[in-house]
Formats: sequence, structure tokens, C-alpha cells
Amino acid sequence: MERIKLFHRRVSPEKGQSMAEIAIIAPLLIFMMIGVFEVGWALRGYLVLINVNREITRFAIRPGYMDFSTHTSVISSYNRVRDWVDTSLSGQLDLDFEAADVDGDEANATLIISHLVVDTGEPCPNMSPSTDCGCISTNPFPQDDLIIHPAMPGFEYQSTLFGRGENLAGNPVVTRIDYSTVADRMTAENNTFNCDIIKRGGVASANNVIITELFYDQPQLFGFPLISNPFTDPVPLYAHTTMRLISAARSSGTEKGNLTDGIGTIGPVCFAYPMLAPNKESLIAGQQINIVQNGWLKWNASGPEPPLNNDEEYVEASLLFPQMSVSDFQAAGGGTGSLKKGSSVAKVTSNLSALQDELEALGSTQVLIPTSNNPTATPVTVNDFVWVTLIQGQIEPGNGVVMASVDLTRSVPEACQ
Repeated sequence: MERIKLFHRRVSPEKGQSMAEIAIIAPLLIFMMIGVFEVGWALRGYLVLINVNREITRFAIRPGYMDFSTHTSVISSYNRVRDWVDTSLSGQLDLDFEAADVDGDEANATLIISHLVVDTGEPCPNMSPSTDCGCISTNPFPQDDLIIHPAMPGFEYQSTLFGRGENLAGNPVVTRIDYSTVADRMTAENNTFNCDIIKRGGVASANNVIITELFYDQPQLFGFPLISNPFTDPVPLYAHTTMRLISAARSSGTEKGNLTDGIGTIGPVCFAYPMLAPNKESLIAGQQINIVQNGWLKWNASGPEPPLNNDEEYVEASLLFPQMSVSDFQAAGGGTGSLKKGSSVAKVTSNLSALQDELEALGSTQVLIPTSNNPTATPVTVNDFVWVTLIQGQIEPGNGVVMASVDLTRSVPEACQ
């Protein structure tokens, strides 16, 4: 009898049930535990990616490091950032931007670097400490704005991509930044900031920024069956950072600023003045020519727009703010291209007598003006550009005379070519 009881005790149904439950639950627990590890691994990767992305941006915004003066210098600057990522941040994440290395491994990361220029200068006409900042919304002053971003035609060079051009699904990897929307928001912010700082007696500020985007395909930690599948392994991660370009803190686009001095923080653009010279091939160094005898140029064929009321005010603003040849240019034949060789430009044929002071203020500096094979045409087709210096004492805009000395030794900016 005792042996029978012992036998029943050893094969108790309760113990057999527990063994069965453990056998069923254990795989689920292991599966859940691995899932927790994988989620933690992905979260860790995302946090490291954010840190890496911020470090890349901090490196790019250092004073004097990025040079946007020419297309070549822009490319070189972006490449230096790319090289720095390899040498300084490779230990934090296994970032691979190459299409295929010697081991045949595919790229797992994409870096996009973008530069946006938003320099609104003075937000209101005749800005002074006594000006009411309500003018920002009721009477904007866009004529002295300089806004450049990669989505604008002709300024695609302001953004570059390193790494794989498409994801694992074969879809192209493109920026997730809506440059136009960001620029609009930055414009409003810069106008508000500048209005406040000018009212305090300060200097207008630019709002140039560097935006970096980092895409990274992080492989799963264990690659466990079911958890690891083409939809979840690798884990696609993304981070972006926006920081202000330190060396572009002050505005160079106001009346007192000098855009050509700040070209390294702006980009290779064509800042020109609304006067016209004849065919460049016919010019001689040091030659004195009348650069308004064939009329004044008007960058926006449909302008002027408020707060400018007429052509005279428009040309006056163009002399004060050469950035209008970039930010307000609209070809006479339509289109969205920038001012350069071959552009069709509208003209103002009447003599504008009220420009004496603005022209005399330019007399001691060289200015870049377009040239044309047929300067009497309306509109006129630009065939080249030339540097000239206005001659003091020979400036009579009311009589249609503005004499200037030609300088053929100074090279024309590549953006005008």
C-alpha cells in the first residue's frame, strides 16, 4: 500500500501540469525578452544617432569653416564635414556611406547637409528705434531680403547628399525638410527679431542655418526568427538638426552692410546693379562710359511691389540693396531662373533724377553691372558682366548721364556666368 501511495505521489497530476505550462510559456517569455532587448537596442541606436547628428552640425557651423563663396568651395566644405564624420564619429555608430566597400557590404547610412540663408535686414522701410514693429505685418519691406535655400531654382548646390541614394525598398532617400516652409518661418522670425533689436539701437541679424539629416539602417541585435524579417531588420532610423551658422550672425544685406564681404556665408550669387554697359568685347580697361544712356534695368519685370510705388523708387531700392538682383529677379520673358548670362531683363527708359545721392554713395566702390550686345533693346538680353567705378562729378541721372570707369582685371563671379 505504501508503495502505491509513493508511486501516485511521484506522478502527481499537478506537477505534470506545471511542466506542461512551463514548456508552453517559456518560448513566449524568451520571445518577449528578446523583443525587449531589440526595442532597447533600437532606442539606444536612435539616441546615439541624434547625438552624432548634433555633433556633425556643431562641427559644420564653426566660424570660418564652411565657405560658400564658390561652387568648388561649397563642395569642399561639405566633403570636409563628411570626412570628419568618418574619422571622429565612426566609433559611436557603424556608419557606412559608401555604395559597396571591399567586403561587398552595402551602405547603411545617408547624410544630407543643407544651407539656408534668410537675411531680412530691416523689416520696415526707414527703420528706426521709434518705428512701430506693427509694420512687420501691415507694411512688409521685402526688397532688402536675401532668401536662398536648396529648393529655389539655381540654388540646388546649397544641399548635398552622401551615402546611399535609396532605401532597401528601392525608394529614393530624399530630404524630409520642406525648405520653402522652413524659409518662410525663418523669415517671420528674423523680421520680428530684427525689428526688436533695431528698436533697441542694435544691428540687424541674419538667420543663416545649417541643417543636417542622418538616415541609418541599424541591424537588429539578435536577428531572432519572426522578430527579424525584411520589414523590421534593419531598423530605419532618422534624425535631423538645425543650427545657426555662427559666422553669419550679423546681417550684411542692409544699407550699411556689404554683401560681397559676406559671400562666404551666403553662396556664389550674382549681385548686380541696375545699370548697363555695351558689349564687353568692345570695352577697354580704364575706358569711361555712360552706363545709363540706354535706360535703367528693372530686375522684376512685373514690379514694383509695395511699399515701392513706382519705377523710380524701385531703381533707388536696387541701388541701395544689390541683393534685389537675386531675391527679386524675374526674367522679362517669365520663368524662375536667376540673373546670369542670357537672362532677359526689363528696362526703365525714363531718366530718374532723384538717384543722385545713391549714385554718389557708390562712387568710391566698384559695382558689377550687366553688358549687352544690343543695349538699346527693350527688354535687354545680358551677354556678360563687367566691374565699373562711378566717376564723381560726372553723375547726372536727371540728364541720363552716369559716367563710370571700366575695370577688366577683376573677374566676374561664377554665379553670373
